[in-house]
Formats: sequence, structure tokens, C-alpha cells
Amino acid sequence: MTHSPLLTWRVPTAQDVMRSPMRSHVYSTFHPNEIQLDSIILDSDWTNPDMMLTKDNFEKLDKWQIDTALATWRAMSNSMSPGL
Repeated sequence: MTHSPLLTWRVPTAQDVMRSPMRSHVYSTFHPNEIQLDSIILDSDWTNPDMMLTKDNFEKLDKWQIDTALATWRAMSNSMSPGL
């Protein structure tokens, strides 16, 4: 495959940009930085229950979200001065 069928950024339209230079700039960075999931997800991952979230198996999501939230908080607290 040349690209992942799961998620692909389309070229932004004029309606997406809404005459905003900032939106135009941000949207222009999506496609060149797209990550090809088929290059990081192995075929065996699709059958590995530890790699999949389903409506009956979502308990791991809570832990992932907590870990991500704590990591974000740590990064923000280290990069922002207390006076901000």
C-alpha cells in the first residue's frame, strides 16, 4: 500500500480555510506530515486484543487517557512559568 486506508488528509478547500491565513498555513502542514499507519501497525496487531478498543473492551482507554493527561500536565507545567 502506498498509504493507509484508515485515515488520509484531503487537500483543504477554500471553505475549510475561510480566507484565514492561519488556517491555510496549519492545513498546509497536515498532508506532508501524515503518518502512514501501515508503516507502524503490524498485521498481527489487528488480531491482538491488547491493541484493539471495542465497545466491549475499553477499560484500557481510561488508563491511556490518564497517562496522556498526566504527561501533558507535566510538559505544560515544565514549560510555562508560574506567572502566566
